[in-house]
Amino acid sequence: MHNKTLTINEIERMIDDLNTVRDTITEALQIPCDDISSTIAGKYIELQNVVETADYLNSQGFRVYTGGCRKGDRKYISNDVADTITDINNKGELFTVARALFNYNKGKISTGALIRQLRNIKPG
Repeated sequence: MHNKTLTINEIERMIDDLNTVRDTITEALQIPCDDISSTIAGKYIELQNVVETADYLNSQGFRVYTGGCRKGDRKYISNDVADTITDINNKGELFTVARALFNYNKGKISTGALIRQLRNIKPG
């Protein structure tokens, strides 16, 4: 059995990494959401769950425009949320943070990759 000990430097680096994640998420949540796409990204950053984000949107009365379907507009589903977050045409810090968290939560990137991505985000 191997016991790994942590040095003070390693612990300080871990704390710095966690502070980066916290600060980036906190800053992203301060960005005004002025359309449905940014509302989806912002709520996903807060909840980090596509089903809960879709439930929130539906509870607030948001609907997906179906383009004249006989049944009219429909409620949001998790795929709508995921599609909005992963759409590369959605630019800006809010979407970059949401995409990084989405990819991390889906197991597509490691913790280290998440932290690197969040460190590289340019505010504003």
